[in-house]
Amino acid sequence: MWTIFKAIDRWRVWNNLLDYPVYLPPFRSSKIFISREQADANYKYFESVKAARVDLLIRYLSNRSVHLILKQSELLHLDRWVHRYGGHLLPDGGDVIYALSEYEPVWKAEYHGLNIIHDVAILVGDYIVSNNSDASWGLWYGDGDCQAEEMPGFYQPCIFGLKNYGYNRPLPILYIVYEHFESGRLRLKHGVTLPRSYDAVGNFAREIGVLATKDLHGSDFISQ
Repeated sequence: MWTIFKAIDRWRVWNNLLDYPVYLPPFRSSKIFISREQADANYKYFESVKAARVDLLIRYLSNRSVHLILKQSELLHLDRWVHRYGGHLLPDGGDVIYALSEYEPVWKAEYHGLNIIHDVAILVGDYIVSNNSDASWGLWYGDGDCQAEEMPGFYQPCIFGLKNYGYNRPLPILYIVYEHFESGRLRLKHGVTLPRSYDAVGNFAREIGVLATKDLHGSDFISQ
C-alpha cells in the first residue's frame, strides 16, 4: 500500500513538470573555471528572472492545491507539501550537488525537479528579506577565503546580513532548502521510520521563520 501511495504522490509531482521552464544562467561550469565577471553575469540573470520564477512556482503549486503568499501561515502549507512530496523531485543518485552549484548537468530530465527546489529557495529568500530588515540578496565572492570555491553558495545568490542566525558568511539559501528536499528523498528511500530529527513536519517553516525574524536566533530554531 505504501508503494502505491508513493507512486501516486510521484505522479502528482511530475505531472506536467517537464513543461516547467528550466533555469539556465549563461555560464554553467565548475566554479573554479568561472570568472568573477561571468559570476556577475549569472547573478544579473538571476535578478532578471527572479520575480518570474516565483510566479511560475506559485502557479505550479496552486495546481496542486498549495496557494501561497508571503506570510508565515502560508509557509506552513509549503512546509507540508515539501515534507510529503519534496523527495520525489530529486533523482536517486546522480551529481545533484554539482548540478546545484555548477548548473551542470542542465536541470532537465531526471534533474528537472531542481528547478522547483531552486524556485522554492527564491520564494523563501524573498520572504526572509521582506521580513528581516537586516537581510538582503547578494552574490557571494568568497571574501578572500582560499577555500571558498569549495563552499556552498560561492559565486551564487545568497542571503546577506543574517546576524541573528550566527552565520559568519552569507547564507546559501538554495542549499538550506535542498537539505529539506533531500531529507524527503531519504525518507522515501528508507521508509517512514527513518530517524532523522531534521526531517519533521514544521521544521522547514520554523527555520525560515527564524531567519526572517531579526529578534530570533539560530538556537531558537534548534530548541523548537
